Amino acid sequence: MTETELPAETDMTSIVEVVFSDGTSSAFHHLWLRSNCLCAQCLHPQTRERTVRSHQLDPQVRPVHIGLDNHHLAITWTDGHVSVFALSWLQDHRYDVARRPEFEVRSWDSTILLQPPTVDYGQVICDDAALLHFAEQLWCHGVTFVRATPSTNDAVLRLAERVGFIRATNFGRDFEVVAMVEPNNVAYTSLELCVHTDAPNTETPPGIQFLHCLVADAPGGESTLVDGYFVAEQIRRDDPIAFDILTTVAIPYRFHDGRSDIRSHAPVIGCRFDGTIGDIRFHDALMEPLDVAPELVEATFRALRLFDRWCQDPAARIERRLEVGEIMVFHNRRVLHGRRAFDPVGGARHLHGCYVDTDEWLSRIRVLRRTIGQQLTPEE
Repeated sequence: MTETELPAETDMTSIVEVVFSDGTSSAFHHLWLRSNCLCAQCLHPQTRERTVRSHQLDPQVRPVHIGLDNHHLAITWTDGHVSVFALSWLQDHRYDVARRPEFEVRSWDSTILLQPPTVDYGQVICDDAALLHFAEQLWCHGVTFVRATPSTNDAVLRLAERVGFIRATNFGRDFEVVAMVEPNNVAYTSLELCVHTDAPNTETPPGIQFLHCLVADAPGGESTLVDGYFVAEQIRRDDPIAFDILTTVAIPYRFHDGRSDIRSHAPVIGCRFDGTIGDIRFHDALMEPLDVAPELVEATFRALRLFDRWCQDPAARIERRLEVGEIMVFHNRRVLHGRRAFDPVGGARHLHGCYVDTDEWLSRIRVLRRTIGQQLTPEE
């Protein structure tokens, strides 16, 4: 072990630089290291929750002794505490370099129909490796078609619960998409559904949507899908003014019937802190009268028209008839969905649906990656 003695009174910078075995290096601030100590006094050994109150640490805390070998960094601090960090942990948590995204995301256009993402229901239900493939594929593309599903009412719920808890809404824990005599939503008619995201009128719209085709006798009713990420990037590239409107102007959405009156305001395109596209909210049928400043009305309607035009563009959208035994799974806050009108006189059309939140989805991927990785031998 290489050791360096550092007197407490030494005038020094507030950085410890660590060189890793692959030749890369990273700088870590003293306060960051002290507040992220991994010992049992600072991090609960069972829950892995922080027990040290980081905001009460001395902001001028610094090392008085540093020990470094090929695997660990050990620091004795001016407050008398000792911290030991695995170099692999520091490398995983370094924050001075651009890090690879945790989850791969690929936007798509109409060419995705040449090789649509698909999985087998039985494999996903029975095998964790297949479940991980399904979950990662869905997150990457925003849509997956699950084939060979039993035509039972609980089949889609079993699939959803393989990933996480089902998200209930004002429509219930699950829902039936059929033509009703007295519908409270256009989905429960035989009319065409323009592409949209579900429940933009809620503070946090549902994440992953499942639609299981149980009956498909009626002529028409083809499902339509558009990748909202693709549309948003085209607008960002071609029309920065419209993109700015779509990312900053909050659109009022509302759903109301005899039992519910749910409202929320949000931009059509939500951007993350790093500028990447996050959530898409777009549902013309649920849009309330705009309540923006008068000088923004024309620009807002222009931006909304542009977004809608892209959603109608054959180059951006796909159309596919769901068959009995098929489940369409998609990221509701990314992929817009709709359907062609169908003729209820010619036969019935029945879909069974539910939601799982994205927090549950990503958690499942992380846990599966960890547990499946632990099961593999080095030879595998």
